[in-house]
This record gives sequence, C-alpha cells and structure tokens, in this order.
Amino acid sequence: QNSFWPACFRCRVDSWVFQAQARIQLAEMAAKVSLDQSHQSLTERVIKADVARRQSYEAKRMSVDEDRWASKRDSKASTASKTSATGNLRMIKMHKQKMPSHDGYMGKCHRNAVTGEITLKRVHAANDFSIIDLYKRSKIHKSVEELAADPYLFKPVVLPKRTWVYHDLFRQKKIVQGADENGMVRYVLGFPIADARVTAGQYSPMMAYLPMVLFCVVTKDTLAVASSLIAVVTLGVVANLCNRCQHYARGRAYSIPIRLAHLGILALSMLSRTESDMLGMIGYILCFVTVFLDAIRGDWPAVFSTRFWCHYEIVRELPERLFVCKRIGAAHMEQQFGESLPIAEEIHGLGVWQQRYILALEISGMLCKLEPISLKEWEVIYDAFAFSSKTYKYVSMGLFDDQTPAMYPYDEAFENTPKSFGIGDKKNRTELVDAVGASDDSLNSDQESSSGSESDVPPPQVRIAALETAAVVAFAVATIASAAKAYVK
Repeated sequence: QNSFWPACFRCRVDSWVFQAQARIQLAEMAAKVSLDQSHQSLTERVIKADVARRQSYEAKRMSVDEDRWASKRDSKASTASKTSATGNLRMIKMHKQKMPSHDGYMGKCHRNAVTGEITLKRVHAANDFSIIDLYKRSKIHKSVEELAADPYLFKPVVLPKRTWVYHDLFRQKKIVQGADENGMVRYVLGFPIADARVTAGQYSPMMAYLPMVLFCVVTKDTLAVASSLIAVVTLGVVANLCNRCQHYARGRAYSIPIRLAHLGILALSMLSRTESDMLGMIGYILCFVTVFLDAIRGDWPAVFSTRFWCHYEIVRELPERLFVCKRIGAAHMEQQFGESLPIAEEIHGLGVWQQRYILALEISGMLCKLEPISLKEWEVIYDAFAFSSKTYKYVSMGLFDDQTPAMYPYDEAFENTPKSFGIGDKKNRTELVDAVGASDDSLNSDQESSSGSESDVPPPQVRIAALETAAVVAFAVATIASAAKAYVK
C-alpha cells in the first residue's frame, strides 16, 4: 500500500503534463491556420484590387480611343466592335513600325555549309516586327476578339530556303532575262525546294566524320587516322563548294565516293590487323557506328524528304509585291502538318481559296507567306502584352484603305498572269544570266527560240545533273574496284 499511492500520483501528474502539452500544440496549430487564412485573404484582396485598377485603367483608355481601324466604313462592324469592347476588356495596343528600306534584308541571309542552318546576319534591330497589316492605319488598339476577326492582319512566316536562294543569286549577280519587274521573285518561287520544316539531311557529313577522327586514333592505326583526316578535309571542301543554291541539294551525293573510300580503308585496316587489341576493336566499332548513324540521319531523310519538294505558280500578282501562288508538289503537306486558315476573299479577289494556295510577300528582300492569326494566338499575344509588358510592332503595307476596302474580282483574261518557271514548264522557263557584262538586247530578249526544234532537248539543269550523277557513280565504282584489288594483293 505504501508503494501503490506514489505510483498512482506520478501517473496522474504525467497525464496532466501530456494534456497540457497537447493543448499548447493545438493552440499553436490554430494560430498558424488563422494566420495563413488571414494572409490568403489579404493576397486575394490585393489581387482583386489590382484587377479592378487594371480594368478601370483599360476602360478609361478605351473611352479615350475613338479611332477604330476600318469599322467606320460599316455600321454593323462598328456596332459589333462597341459591343465586344464593352463586354471584353482584353485590349492589345500595337506600335506601328516604319517600313524597312528597300534592301533592308537583301544579301544578309546566309547558309552554314556544314550544319545547313540558314540565318540572318547584320540585321538592324529597328527592322524587327512580328505582324503585317495590309490596311492603311496609323495605330491598332483593339480587343482580342476584334483582332481575330480582322481580315487584314497577318503573321509573316519566313520561307528560309527560298530567301537564301534569293539572296545567293543576288550575291552571285544573277538576273533573269526579260522586262518583268518580278522576274527574280517568280524564278525563286518556281525553284524546287522543300519548304516544309522537316529533316532533309542537308547538313555536311563532316559533322559526323570530325569526331570519327578521335575514334580512329583509338584504333592505333596510322592508315585509318590518315584516311579520316583526308576525308574530313575533303568533305569540308565539298561542303563549301556545294554551298550554292544550284548544288546544295546534291552535296551528300557528291560526298558518297569519299565516304565509300574511307569506309573501305577502315575495313581493310581492320581485316589486315594481326595483333588482338580490345581498345582498337572498340575504336573500329565506333567508327562503323558513326558511319551508320550518318547514313540514317543524313542520307535516308535526304531521299525521303523529296515528297515535300515543291514549287509555286503565281496565280495573281497584287500590288506591293504580294502574290497569290498555287503550290505544285508536296501533295501530303496538309495531311502531315494540318490545314491552314483560309484567307478572306476581299484580300485576294478569287472566288474560291484552295488549300494549295498561299499568299506570298516579298518585303525588303525577305520572302515569306502570310497566314491569318487565330484567336488562340491572339490570346497568347495578349498574355505576353498584359503580364510581360512585351511590345508588338506591325508594318502597314497600305494595300487597302477606306476607299478601297477589298480587292477587285479576279479576271484571268484581263490580267493574263504568266506561267511559273517550274520544272515541267519548258517553253516559259527563263534562264539566269550574269548581271555584269550583259547587253541590253540579251536582257530584254523573249527567248522565242526555246520552242520548236529544241522542245525535245532536255534543259541544261537536267543535262548537268545527269552528267554529275554519272561522274559520281563512275568514281564510286573505281574506288570500290581499287579497294578490292588492294585487298586481294
């Protein structure tokens, strides 16, 4: 009995202490929860106040801005714009950019001979813009819905390969015979190119054979190392020589004999190896794997990307070097990349807008196609404008105004649009000549002698391509025969 009561007292004291600690922890948790709730409510009040301030500011700006782009010419459009403006306050203000100079981009588009990437160099930042406006207006301040319904606003999608061809011919001082002011643009649009952004394998094999030199060093074979060095230097020379618009697509074909010779030398050096070396065999395996990967990533896409090659036939020439073109070739473009938004009839004046049609524009030496801007894209622009304070600039072409809000209907008999310079058009193809040293008679000739007895003769480009292909095949056969003869000896 004497030992029982102190033990019970100690248990009772321990329970009292535990309950007190639990009450203290519960009180701390309740205080923390109340503090978090108060902080969250304060944050919500600050956000609501900021949104209300922004809405009031935009409402004031909207009430001050009375100049509507082209809605004055149509009462229904004016009523719709006022209704949407009062119902939706997502306003975007764009700044007008001065039109670039006539040669603002000319001659500044270059292609890397090794990687095949096309870039613009030495372009001033003042010539940067993201939207093209075909309507003549001094400012644009509208809601997202109104901008999406505006048929005169387009996004310029640059055609990099055609722009590079255009600039490369300019640097080569090549011109088109004839008196057509749009002859060069017509020639470049008729040039066969894969405009789709696909992997065409048009980079130089030098990108794969340069690291192969290190793998050949691992083999400890002098012949393999020397062959790889010679192959890299030769491939670099071939890449630079083929970095022209006339030969860039055949650069990998020209390098086939070099790659086959190097592959044969690697095989002979590996088979003639007498001593067993695991590190050397790993080097040979890496070399053959590199050759295989280069063929998979380069030659295979180069062959199968030919289904995206196409050229354009000009259907109608509009003012300000704007062209309605029809795509010839690349029949699976829409199935692969999806259909584009149609262009309003008041822009092109045609009865029906087909999916093969594009609206091409040449602006200061840059070739691009104009595409309508969807509502989702305008919402993305609004988010960048409202929350990131990004400034969007546009260039006004002035093709339409209040007096001429739409293009007159197309009349084929009246306009008499000439044919394109496609591959199959033999009678109307115009050859390039050097701009320096050419006489006026040769520049203005119509070349009527192309028809008649010369109709059965293949064009010079086809003859040159056939000769080049025959030379490449003959060189490859000779290289393989010499390698086999050396192996037999």
